Parts: sequence; structure tokens; C-alpha cells
Amino acid sequence: MYRTYLKQVERCAVCGEHFGDIESDDAAPWFTILIAGVFAAPLYFLFQGLLLSYFAVTMVLISLIIVAPILLLLPRIKGALISAFWFSRLKNDEPG
Repeated sequence: MYRTYLKQVERCAVCGEHFGDIESDDAAPWFTILIAGVFAAPLYFLFQGLLLSYFAVTMVLISLIIVAPILLLLPRIKGALISAFWFSRLKNDEPG
């Protein structure tokens, strides 16, 4: 489904279905941040308690721990959204 990390192919290599006009725009990053934020908030409070309120250390650790799931989730969520849009037959040039 992808040519590179987040660049989708124009056509399916197996069936030839056209995917070039289906885009997820900002929905994929939005959902990814929403999901990652659910895990970031408890981590913040956990690390604040364990590291005796060293704010800078807490933020660096949380940033490093949350970046990996974000990078793993983003293409999968984008693929799921593109699949949902394809299933519902929504295109960028169609209103509504």
C-alpha cells in the first residue's frame, strides 16, 4: 500500500485498484497523537513520582518512549483510514 514510509501507491500491485485519489490528510496524525497521548499522560505521572520531580528528565524520557509507538502507529492508522475511505468510496473531489 505504501511506496515509502507514508507515501501511498497510485495503484494496487495485485488487483490494479486505484488508490491515488484517496487521502487521509490530517486524520492519521491526529488519531496517532490521540492514541499516544493516552499512554503519555500516565507515563508522565509515573516518571514524576519515580524521578523526584525532575521535569526535564521526565520530559526527555517520555519523549523517547512515545516516539517509537508514534512511528509504528502512524502508517498503520493511515492505512486503516485509507481502507475505510476506499470502502465508503469517498474521494477528495466528491462533496460530502
